[in-house]
Amino acid sequence: LISLYLAGVFTLGTIYLVQYIVLKRRLATAVHGKENVWFSENINTPFVMGVVHPRIYLPYGLDKVSGRYILKHERTHIEHHDPIIRLLGVLCLCLHWWNPLVWLAVYLMNQDMEMCCDEGFLLRAPLAERKAYADVLLSFAQKRSGLWVELAFGESHTEKRIKNVLYPKKKGTVS
Repeated sequence: LISLYLAGVFTLGTIYLVQYIVLKRRLATAVHGKENVWFSENINTPFVMGVVHPRIYLPYGLDKVSGRYILKHERTHIEHHDPIIRLLGVLCLCLHWWNPLVWLAVYLMNQDMEMCCDEGFLLRAPLAERKAYADVLLSFAQKRSGLWVELAFGESHTEKRIKNVLYPKKKGTVS
C-alpha cells in the first residue's frame, strides 16, 4: 500500500515537473519589458510564473486596452501571493493524489483566484469598462490552446467569470 502511494506521489510530481520544464523552455526566448513583464511569441495566453520572483508573461501582439486589463489582473495575482498558493495546491495534489475532494478543492481554489483578481480591479468600474474587460476574457478563451489551463488568464471558467464581471454581486448577498 505504501509503495502504491509513493508511486502516485512520484508520478504526479514528475508530471508537474515535466510540464514546468517544458514551459520554461518555451519561455527561454522571452523578451524582458518593463519591471517584471516578459513577452513571448511561444504562448497564447498571459500568466504569472515564479514564486520567489514572479514574472508576468504576455503573448506578443496585445492591443493597448487588453494589455492594460491583463497587467492589472496579473499584478493582482502577485499582490495576493497566488503563485505561492498555487504551488501549495500542486503539493497537496501530489501528496493526496488519491483524494477526489482535494482535486475538487484545488480546482475551485483556482477558479476563485481568477474571479477574485477580476473583481479586485473592477470593483467600482463602470459598466463600459467591465464590458471591455469581458471582451478581453472572451478573446483569450477563443485563442486558448488548452495546454496550460491552470495557469491561463482566459481559462475554462470564462462564462462564469464574464457573468461575474458584468453582473457583480452586491456586498452582503449570498449566492
